[in-house]
Amino acid sequence: MKETMTINQLLEKKSVNFFQQALDLHATDLHLIPKDNHFSIVYRIQEQLTMYCSLPLELGIRLITYWKLLAQLDISEKRKPQSGSFELELQNIAFSIRLSTLPSAHNLESVALRFQSHLQTKSLDDLFFQEDMADYFRLLLSNRYGLICIAGATGTGKTTSAYSMLQYCAQVLRKNVIAIEDPIEIKLANVLQVQVNENAGLSYAKGIKSLLRHSPDIIFIGEIRDSETASIAMEAALTGHLVLSTIHASNSIGSIFRLRDLGVRMEDIRQGVLALVSQQLVEITSEEIEKGKKRKALVEILQGASLSDCLSYLSEGWEYELPIEKTIRFQLREGLLNGSFYPTN
Repeated sequence: MKETMTINQLLEKKSVNFFQQALDLHATDLHLIPKDNHFSIVYRIQEQLTMYCSLPLELGIRLITYWKLLAQLDISEKRKPQSGSFELELQNIAFSIRLSTLPSAHNLESVALRFQSHLQTKSLDDLFFQEDMADYFRLLLSNRYGLICIAGATGTGKTTSAYSMLQYCAQVLRKNVIAIEDPIEIKLANVLQVQVNENAGLSYAKGIKSLLRHSPDIIFIGEIRDSETASIAMEAALTGHLVLSTIHASNSIGSIFRLRDLGVRMEDIRQGVLALVSQQLVEITSEEIEKGKKRKALVEILQGASLSDCLSYLSEGWEYELPIEKTIRFQLREGLLNGSFYPTN
């Protein structure tokens, strides 16, 4: 028992040291990558991977097991990817740490951890680079039903934006907000959050069906990733619920193709979608950072007339493009030219 406690204390100390180092370096991710005879500790800093140190294989394996226990994952399962999260306090700040495992050669796992400070749940006013966007989203979120999808590549702040919107709906609009996520990245006040658990038979689709019995005003689906989830999300949006979700697509127009790939009918998109949002993060220039502003989101939006026009064009087999001044590409070029920011990805 004494030996086990000593090992646990060592693992806890190593974990805290790595997490503290990540915080000091302003890293967003930590990767534990298996090599032939060791594990590499790699941090993601400003979207760049930076090698930090190496760990002996045995210590790396024990560390992965320790993290999986914290995230309540199956420590015996090494053949399938798993994901979960746990919470930790560093420098008096609460962090949610998202853990994802991936099987690799020699029965070893690669692990990625993403750090999310609870202080990073921003107000709508602090979220966007365009000053009028906060008011736009307040108006959008006042709708009683419909689907709002946020698109963008990994690391573009989709979840951060979604959490800010959920907080606004729960705290300001006083709505009954229920979220189903995989995993829960940050615990939100006044929001009922449900963790997907495939091993226990709780998928996104089954979770949505269950939470509909709890009279939600607003439903958050962590990600629309399969046909069944897309179908149920659209049905909820068409039957009197405001549904917010993220989707992996390159831009707002690409969200339509992604929904179509998942089996959603064009007419359902026409009737049920409120807005398709795409975003990209930018780093504000040094003068603005001194005023307390750092990363902001540029957004492009398909909604109303532009969404209707896009669907009509696509239904006829034609291509559609947003007016150039409404695109992230144009906003990014203008911001770079006038020195307002530089891109983070």
